[in-house]
Amino acid sequence: MTLVWRPGYLAEGDPYFSNVSLLLHGNGTNGSTTIVDNSPSPKTVTAVGNAQISTAQSKFGGASIAFDGSGDYASLADSSAFQLGLSSQPFTIEFWFYRNTTGDHAFFSRGGGAPNWNTTTGYQYLAFIQAGVLYWMWNDNYDSAPAFVSTSVLPAIQQWHHYAASYDGATTRLFINGSSVGTPSSFPYMTPSSADRIRVGSTPVNADLLSLNGYIDDLRITKAARYTANFTPPTAPFPDVQAETAYCCPDSPGGDVMIKKRAPECVLSPTLQRLKDVGYNVYKLNRETHVNLLVQEGGYDRDCAERIVDWRCPREVMS
Repeated sequence: MTLVWRPGYLAEGDPYFSNVSLLLHGNGTNGSTTIVDNSPSPKTVTAVGNAQISTAQSKFGGASIAFDGSGDYASLADSSAFQLGLSSQPFTIEFWFYRNTTGDHAFFSRGGGAPNWNTTTGYQYLAFIQAGVLYWMWNDNYDSAPAFVSTSVLPAIQQWHHYAASYDGATTRLFINGSSVGTPSSFPYMTPSSADRIRVGSTPVNADLLSLNGYIDDLRITKAARYTANFTPPTAPFPDVQAETAYCCPDSPGGDVMIKKRAPECVLSPTLQRLKDVGYNVYKLNRETHVNLLVQEGGYDRDCAERIVDWRCPREVMS
């Protein structure tokens, strides 16, 4: 059999997972106030008012975070993880939302104690709907007037929709259900000096000012620009693990996978174990055999092949 090695990512992992600042799947028991952050550095999420896990609606996983529109929200302690766009650092904030009613709704926010865009206690950013317009709005330190991308074409109520605001270090874009809306903006980001409130389902000032009556599912913040053009919205929950770089053998009828290991231990990752359980062959080669395969079959020079093998887990020779 001729082996042809080609690099790629295992579908179950996220190549940007190490850059994820917040990941709320909204899963759990109906009525629970325990909201879990599945990011690499989990944060404590506090349910306020009637915010809770609900199985009445969900996009994925059978549950989501429910808000009744009357003073409830989920809060998090401020950290650099939520300081978005500063020094031209790329980011993406995205989530699925479901509105029970028309009217004004806030989805996610960061700011201080003032309901304005001043540079000390004002907002840093808001994802919200007000007066029939859907916004991603942020503080750009320009005469206390915020920058924004918006659309007056609102998605239907009582349906799930994907929201994503993505900044590549130069341009901010807003996507609804994978389609770019509004006019992309090149205004910069700044943060008020006392912006220390992070809230899901309301503004950082007054929970009744813009309070979500509906649900949030799979909310994720990534310090990377995931989207710069139209895309297909996710069809599965966001992954909880880093994508592992693999080398696949397309000539092998079993759909075999060779994994690039980060550690010397010969232990299958959970992702690889699941692949093995459903019939994939997962090979672990000893160093010399692997070098020879990469040189003879893969067309690599020996120096390159040996560097590649240093990533692998030497254990047994493939017969």
